[in-house]
Amino acid sequence: MFSKKNLSLIIGLVLIVCVAVYINWRYADIGTAANAESERESYGEAEFVNSSGGTYFEQARLTRKTTRDDAVEQLQEIADNPNAAQEAKEQAVATMADYARYTETEGRIENLIKAKGFDECVVFIASDSVSVVVRTEGLSDTDAAKITDIVVREAQVPASKLHIIEIK
Repeated sequence: MFSKKNLSLIIGLVLIVCVAVYINWRYADIGTAANAESERESYGEAEFVNSSGGTYFEQARLTRKTTRDDAVEQLQEIADNPNAAQEAKEQAVATMADYARYTETEGRIENLIKAKGFDECVVFIASDSVSVVVRTEGLSDTDAAKITDIVVREAQVPASKLHIIEIK
């Protein structure tokens, strides 16, 4: 069904997308390994991390956008390739649509969380989980519930797939 060239292109693209998702996921956890025992406490799904956080949120958004743009560019090459199998083209278009939906939902969730009184946040949506990094000086159970409510409603994921990370 697939030629070797198309198959290796699809496999390479899937690997790149997986690496991009992993990098975004790890980027959300920056600082936690270095501060592991001395500056980190974990209460359920919320993680509390001490960090200056100065440009973290801007950098995280930029990295998220750059990674997605690169993946979409490669997906677009597959979709535009006249030699690519129809199934590969359809999968590329579907993945691009998913990325567009993730981007829109991330922005909406970030704005709603800020509207609830949080200074800054960044959201990372993957196919199977959502991570929210929020700046606050103490995440109460009420605050965590507000964030959880927004994410569950807007991203339509179960609360068990949500990870809240606090940057102080």
